[in-house]
Amino acid sequence: MQDQLRKVGIELKLNVVTTAEWAANNAAGNYDLTYNYMTRADPIILQTIIDPRSANSSTLATNLYAPQTLPK
Repeated sequence: MQDQLRKVGIELKLNVVTTAEWAANNAAGNYDLTYNYMTRADPIILQTIIDPRSANSSTLATNLYAPQTLPK
């Protein structure tokens, strides 16, 4: 990924940290880009990242637009 971004003029600096350091930095908002991965056959897994009411999204969904839903 670093090589791909470098080709378009973006310098990506990777910081390897412990799980505890990552959690502290994430909770403090001390990052420009962070990672997260979730896999499941059901797309509802995205709710844990996007929906600010979810326990896991307190620092992950702070700058998102209001969720859009389809009419029933």
